[in-house]
Formats: sequence, structure tokens, C-alpha cells
Amino acid sequence: MKNGDMKEKLFNSLIELMYDKPLDKITVRQIAEHCGVTTQTFYNHFSDKYEITHWAYQKRVDRLLKELVEERITFEEFLNQYLADYMYNSRYILNAVANTSGEDSYCTKGGRYFCSAIEREMCLKLKVDELPQEYKLLIKMWVGGFSNLILVWLSNPNDISQEEMVKALVESVPQKLKDIYEGKTKLEK
Repeated sequence: MKNGDMKEKLFNSLIELMYDKPLDKITVRQIAEHCGVTTQTFYNHFSDKYEITHWAYQKRVDRLLKELVEERITFEEFLNQYLADYMYNSRYILNAVANTSGEDSYCTKGGRYFCSAIEREMCLKLKVDELPQEYKLLIKMWVGGFSNLILVWLSNPNDISQEEMVKALVESVPQKLKDIYEGKTKLEK
């Protein structure tokens, strides 16, 4: 079995277990046994159960950002797909958010990764090695609000439609960040 296939199998095992138990009550042994492998097989792919949740998040964000940067999707389509995935996996995500904390927190790790991924993609778009601090802070501010709003939405999905959420998220992007994606900003190397 390919490395990615085994990771998917372990991740799917974790999701199935999370339908009945909080993430913090699930053991590595249970994840491995649920998908018919040894705990050593688990540890060959992940250091702990929290790494699986982060791996799945990274995979999703990387795929969508790559499509956005390659201009195969628009920013609105990026957000629509991101939200659709969150809605589809809402039970798992809300479980992960509620049952992780500190450095293993789903929100902490996910937020940091999303910020760094956006920074990386903006650097590629601008053809620079690093963004000025001002842009990094704008990204952190937007991602923080974005993440919190999505969690509120997932907890109360009937309060606002996905289309309204996308519109609100698009409108909340700071103009200086929009200017980068619209090609209006040039930074010196």
C-alpha cells in the first residue's frame, strides 16, 4: 500500500471513531485496530493522533491554494470548496476543535498553517522571498477572524447560507491583500 493510501486509511479510521467518541478519548491503538493495522504501522506514518488531523488539514489547504495560485479556481470558488469540505466534515471538525488544546489544538495548528500557506503563495505571486511584516499581520488578522467565523457557522449552519458566508469572507479580506492577488502590488526583492 502506498504511503498516502495508508495515511488516508488511518485518517478515515479516526473519523469513524470520532462519530462516537471525543478525539481526546481515542487512542492510537484504537485507530490502528479499527483499520486492521498494527500500532507500529500507525507510527510509521504519524507521530500521534493529532498529527493526522493536521495532515488532513494541510492536504486540503495545499490542494485548494495550488488551484487558486494556478488560477484554476477563483478566490470565491476556493472559499466555496473550503466551506463545503468543512460542512461535509463538520462533525469531525467540531469534535477536533472541542477536544484538542495547546500546541495540539486543531485551531492553533490549522491557523498557523493557513497563515504560512497564504504567505508562501503570496511570495510566489509577488516573486519575493518574504513578505513585509505588515502583510504577515494582515494575513494573521484575516485568518483569525475567518477561522472563528467558520466555527460559529459550523455550530449554527442554518443561521447563514454558504453563499452568504463566502460573500462575507470575500468582503472581509483587507484591501492590501486583495491588491496582491489582483496584481496591483509590486514589492522589491
